[in-house]
Amino acid sequence: MGNRTILNLLNEAVKKYGDRPYLLEARKGIQYTSLTYKEVQEQTMQFAAGLIAMGIDAGERIALISEGKNNWVIGELGILHAGAVSVPLSVKLQTEQDLSFRINHSECVVVLASDQQIAKLRPMKGLFTTVKHYILLDPENHPEADEQSFESVMEAGIALLKSNPAAVQERMDAVQPDSLANISYTSGT
Repeated sequence: MGNRTILNLLNEAVKKYGDRPYLLEARKGIQYTSLTYKEVQEQTMQFAAGLIAMGIDAGERIALISEGKNNWVIGELGILHAGAVSVPLSVKLQTEQDLSFRINHSECVVVLASDQQIAKLRPMKGLFTTVKHYILLDPENHPEADEQSFESVMEAGIALLKSNPAAVQERMDAVQPDSLANISYTSGT
């Protein structure tokens, strides 16, 4: 296996399976949308660039709390491509204590959340001592003043990649096989 990273694995899969479907998602419960490996890679790079444009540094921690969806996968891959650390949180977490402990203990500076999850997080925002940004994964949701849409982060990423095409690649090149990628809290935490 050698000195490979998670980033290497995705990029190898893109070379091998490029135009094949990678992610499927049911929209409005009936119509499925599909993204190929190449499309996921492109959107991942755009999201990673958007995080960099927001000022997210390599090694910073980003919480992800959402039901399974394409933007969740693209968000997590984007976090890793930006050299940041993913902190996935279970949607089953409900209490202020459980959520604030994990977000504060891991020192998350960003929270990515779905519609359902941001609704329960909004009343708790004052408890999250390190969070600077909230990103909403669902396009149907309207961000509050201190929140951004997933699409606006993608747009910022597209703009950064136009002015600095190497921005994400520089971060990717700095990721080593022993770089921290994920902080997972178990049910026993």
